[in-house]
Amino acid sequence: MARIQRIGAGSLRFYFGDLLPSTDLETGQKLVPMGVFPRGGAGGERRVRVLHAVRLGGFSAVCRAGSFLEQAGETLDVLAGSDDFRHLAFDIGLAICQLQVGRMMNMDPPDHDRAAAWTLVANWVARHRFATAYLIVVLSWLPLLPSLFDGGKQGDISVYENDADSVIQGKMPYRDTLVEYPPYAIPIFLLPRMFGSGDYLQGFMMLAVFCDLLIRGGLFWAGVRHTDRLRSLLPLICYCAAVPFLRFFCLQRFDLWPALICVAALLLFCRDKPRWSGLAIAIGIGVKVYPAVFVLPLFTLALRQGKGRRFVAGLIAGLGPIVLLSFVLPWWRFAQFQGDRGLQCESLVASFIWSLKRLGLADASWVWVTRWFEVQGPLASALLPCARGLFLVAVLCSVTIASLAASRCRAIRIGRLARLLLVPLLGFVAFNQVLSPQFMIWLLPLAALGTLEGNPWIVLGIPLVTAFTPVIFPSFSGNYGRGLNFLETTVMIMRNFILVAVWCLLIKEQWQIWRNGNPDFPSFSHGIS
Repeated sequence: MARIQRIGAGSLRFYFGDLLPSTDLETGQKLVPMGVFPRGGAGGERRVRVLHAVRLGGFSAVCRAGSFLEQAGETLDVLAGSDDFRHLAFDIGLAICQLQVGRMMNMDPPDHDRAAAWTLVANWVARHRFATAYLIVVLSWLPLLPSLFDGGKQGDISVYENDADSVIQGKMPYRDTLVEYPPYAIPIFLLPRMFGSGDYLQGFMMLAVFCDLLIRGGLFWAGVRHTDRLRSLLPLICYCAAVPFLRFFCLQRFDLWPALICVAALLLFCRDKPRWSGLAIAIGIGVKVYPAVFVLPLFTLALRQGKGRRFVAGLIAGLGPIVLLSFVLPWWRFAQFQGDRGLQCESLVASFIWSLKRLGLADASWVWVTRWFEVQGPLASALLPCARGLFLVAVLCSVTIASLAASRCRAIRIGRLARLLLVPLLGFVAFNQVLSPQFMIWLLPLAALGTLEGNPWIVLGIPLVTAFTPVIFPSFSGNYGRGLNFLETTVMIMRNFILVAVWCLLIKEQWQIWRNGNPDFPSFSHGIS
């Protein structure tokens, strides 16, 4: 047995040897194994040398002893001068020792230096997650700040304001005025009037900021509860990195509201509150319709867990007022209005037709209709019924596959649930004859939560295509109203293709879960831990 060599003095000491007997530890010291380094002996036998570190409370210099460690005392003394950097100084000491010992034994892989640096950063971030999350949120909000003060109104804000003013004036929505949205959206349009009858835009944007911060807080909370490793920050990073690309319109659309409601519904479901989750889904349906595609998968999952009645009770409680409104207001007219729309210019089929137009292979026009642009022409008119049929088939298939996969699950965590529900939501968005840039707001929170489990690179395709948005709208050339040029059209085609590709990969993932009956994800060795 080799004699233990003690390196360093004071409260931070390092030991190196074949074995460290407990009698060599002083009272109050904490043994931290740093690494195991195999090495062949003189007779060919295999020996194991272990590097240990002992931490007592404060910090001291790491002193050179033989050829094992290099002098690093000055660096650690500077970093350890403040209590705020004690953990960081200790991690640096560990990294230095492991790096130097590995080099002396010729055991380092080529990328050992980068791995050691990444480990150092990961350990510090994991230990200071709240401070890191605060920094991420602040930095990601900097690009959004100009949009709060430019004072420019976009078309949708005027629609919300007109709907609110009509209700205040005593006009009945859906009967006396045309309303494009479901009934529960009207109270959201009225909320900015709480700030007075002055600047509707600023009141609306302040509420949008509040919704955005709640979404970020929910993503961070979900990640922290899911794991204590660095991956816990991935949902927040994913969302915060993508939202600045939507800065041109993000705070002037009410799509943040249904996105927040859906995040709340998922968190409540995973917290064993199916009744409140069902209520949130029902409210989401009354605000923006699309959460309706979540009902069957969530009901199947709740039924599997023996909570189906509570989930249905929440749904009924949330949808009950809409049913009662049917005797007073013809609210279903908004659905007829939306269903009569043509091929919006950014939709899957419209982007295909417009690309043919740019190649000189089709006759098509970029036409302003009511409050949006459509692609019109002989080919567009011929493909419109096919586009509607494709949308219907894609949504039905998506909901069915998600429900089949849900039938195989009993307990489910937030990351898995988000990936499950992304299947019908992507089917609803990617194949819709109406695809607006703000639809990415619906997808981003679920994609962010989906990074907590499984292969994160699949769902990270959604934040990636969100970064394409400024190229498409308002476009690089600034001539969105005249039609996208060839480069912008190519980017639009790529965005739609990636959305369909992500949908296909998630379909395959859920199909395998249903076929194999395995409620757990296989390990993903290349994921972010």
